[in-house]
Amino acid sequence: MQFTLRLGDPQSTIHYPLPIHGGADWESRSAPPNASTGNDKEFVSTTSLQLPEIPPDHIVVPSYCQHASKYQFEFSLATDQALCHLHPFPTPQSYEPPATNAETVTPKIDCWHSKTKISGAKLRLWVTGDRPPTSASHLITITVRPLELNEPFKLQTDACLPSERTTLYSQMQADASIANRICSPTALAMAMSYWAPKPNWQHTVEACYDPYTRAYGAWPLAVMCAAAHERMAAVEAFSDWASAASLLEAGLPFVASIRWKDGELDGAPRQHSAGHLVVVRGSDLNNDKVHVLDPAAASTEEVVREYPAEQFSKAWLGYRGAAYIIGPPQPSHSPH
Repeated sequence: MQFTLRLGDPQSTIHYPLPIHGGADWESRSAPPNASTGNDKEFVSTTSLQLPEIPPDHIVVPSYCQHASKYQFEFSLATDQALCHLHPFPTPQSYEPPATNAETVTPKIDCWHSKTKISGAKLRLWVTGDRPPTSASHLITITVRPLELNEPFKLQTDACLPSERTTLYSQMQADASIANRICSPTALAMAMSYWAPKPNWQHTVEACYDPYTRAYGAWPLAVMCAAAHERMAAVEAFSDWASAASLLEAGLPFVASIRWKDGELDGAPRQHSAGHLVVVRGSDLNNDKVHVLDPAAASTEEVVREYPAEQFSKAWLGYRGAAYIIGPPQPSHSPH
């Protein structure tokens, strides 16, 4: 099963590179389920979305982005058996997740994994901020796909974006205490630099730190960081190269979440990884290669790489298929 739903306003349609399917129905509320700021002047809004039947062993990836505002959001998944929360973002250090005994779904940091068939599931989103979503450019995305796919994945485009347009960063040149942990913000900074003034790498790293998990790889924080740079962004889970090809053909790199074992990704700077983020900047049908910027390279000179398409596709689309999609900058920003 592959299910994708994107809801936003007309501004989102302009600044997000994949089709928007409609708008969300928002309601105003007096308080969110896990208020953290206590600011009476903040707006609280909520919306609910009905999901189709979800088979077992699928991943459910929700994403929220809002421009020109300071906000906090939280997703929950309501089933007939339980209400299962993901923790809010940004997450207070003192946050305590509500108890759940959901037997049908397993909550992760930024997604759910279904354990059994789920019927009648409803996705709920709370947003607290200095302005309501209805007065800001915003985007909700939900994707559902099998957690694992074991099939051949075929490239669909020869588009390749020039690496010289990108500011290159090697995560290994950061402080040794965090160098092995910051592939997500480093890949994000490279992807954002392609069509806009380069972001401050250190600030991007700091913006992606989650005090609750003490990690830098939470997908929602990457989206929020992009929103702070006036980019419409989302995390989606792809099942093939079709949408990825449309992004590359539109001149937009994206960030892919990959994992592989020893000997499964020739030319990678690491022998294996249970979770790593790289920038995909193109694909080559004739040579069956994927062109990437790999932040795990030892130096910026070694960041530009190419991987065998079959191996890379298995590392990315074979498990979860998650990607950061980052739209073009606002019209006030011109390409550099």
